[in-house]
Amino acid sequence: MTEGQQPPPPEAGTQTTAVVTPPSEVAPADVPAPQVLPLREDKPMATWAEVGLVVAAGFLGNIALRTSIATAAASLAIILVIAAMFAGGRVFRKGTLGLVVLATLLLPWLTIRANPTLTAVTAAMIVALLAIAAGISMYGSVFDTSVREHASHVGSIVYEWMYGLAMVQRLVALATKDQRATPLLRGVAVAVPVLIVFTTLLASSDEVFARFLLIGNLPSLIGHLLLTSVVAVGLFAFVSRRAHETRAPSDPVNIRLLGPVEITMILGGLVLLFGAFVVTQIVVAAGGASHVLETEGLTQADHARRGFFQLLWVAGLAVALVGTLRAVRVQDPERGTDRFTPLALLTLVLTLVIAAISLQRLSLYVGSFGLTPLRVWALAGAGAVAVAIVMFGVSIAGFRAERSWYPGAVLMLGVALVLGLNVANPEAIVAEYNMNHSAVLDTYSLTNLSDDAVTTIIAELDTLPQAERADVTSRLCIRLDRQTSYGFLEYNRSSSSADAALDALCGVRPTLGD
Repeated sequence: MTEGQQPPPPEAGTQTTAVVTPPSEVAPADVPAPQVLPLREDKPMATWAEVGLVVAAGFLGNIALRTSIATAAASLAIILVIAAMFAGGRVFRKGTLGLVVLATLLLPWLTIRANPTLTAVTAAMIVALLAIAAGISMYGSVFDTSVREHASHVGSIVYEWMYGLAMVQRLVALATKDQRATPLLRGVAVAVPVLIVFTTLLASSDEVFARFLLIGNLPSLIGHLLLTSVVAVGLFAFVSRRAHETRAPSDPVNIRLLGPVEITMILGGLVLLFGAFVVTQIVVAAGGASHVLETEGLTQADHARRGFFQLLWVAGLAVALVGTLRAVRVQDPERGTDRFTPLALLTLVLTLVIAAISLQRLSLYVGSFGLTPLRVWALAGAGAVAVAIVMFGVSIAGFRAERSWYPGAVLMLGVALVLGLNVANPEAIVAEYNMNHSAVLDTYSLTNLSDDAVTTIIAELDTLPQAERADVTSRLCIRLDRQTSYGFLEYNRSSSSADAALDALCGVRPTLGD
């Protein structure tokens, strides 16, 4: 440009903003500006169908949070989120539809089981499946995705809602014709919360003023509006993750730190340690260590109780260690030696033996002291860990080495575990086992199981001695009779069945506030 020549006008549709930056704040040219969130080059726009479905899901999520997560409202909210993920008309790879199908298979159990832990785990698995499905919806496969990429898809839900709001903003900007109504929308967004706060305070201070405004129970209405908005914003993360082309880097950075010597020292030492432990367990099982247990004042059951969870931790950490060493080992094909594979396989074999020992220990303890929901979960978890160890060994041995199938296989194992626990109903198993196999029945723990166990307990009452039957009956009949506020949206099959069985057993029961 020559001296005195005017710069060209900006292109149509662009905005130029003059920003004066103090010299002290100018960053060096070679230092990139900090990026809080991952940079997205694609800028998709939301559709009205997506927005409507997510707002409706937010309202149902608001109801679910006010009652219990295991309700029809929660299931309907997730159904609407799944519908919103499809409503945009974007490309969806067939391979990822299976994840949505699996999430749908888990969905009904939110309204069937009442145990809060099982429900929370089921909900978390549904969220993980939908997050991964949305993340790889336009590329990739669940059986060709690394652990890091799976974690990225799930973890991004924490901040993805920000991109979702940007999608909505683009839709509003298009609908308001060159953003002429944008100041009005911003004014509404700021003014409405301010007016809500002050109106709530004034209405709660004066009943006449509240009746004058014809707003009735305003705080409850405002609470529904606010919680619906918060939940809807969060749920839009799934739609946003679905809409953005978030392809993983094609050349991930691999840090290779440990050579054959280091690998041999780490895994070789672990093999010796695990081998020595297995030998001692064989001695204990043969009865050769009875005098040691007697000296310590331990029975075989006490010995089992003290070690189960530690052994399960050992198995899990051993698998994690082998996986980490696999990622950071130096591969040198020219040397023709591979110390990692045989040592890793031997480590996993011994880890599998330790997992089996942990299962045997817990079984021994259950035989002496009965079942609890935690012990059912532990037994199922230990079995799943054993299967995961076998699959990891197959992966290390070279099966389908060209693909990263193991993380996806573990995800499927987790789905099978959660689905199996829901079908089995752990608390009903606990109730049935303890009522028929315990020498001394803990009636307090039995009657404090969730609604999942109530019908089983009542069905097994006739198997108990008279004194225990009367104790269990009296404890059951002080359970509160639930009063619902949201009708069918609060439906839960276990709770409904428990209420019907208790009504038949007890007649009139106390309600909250009696």
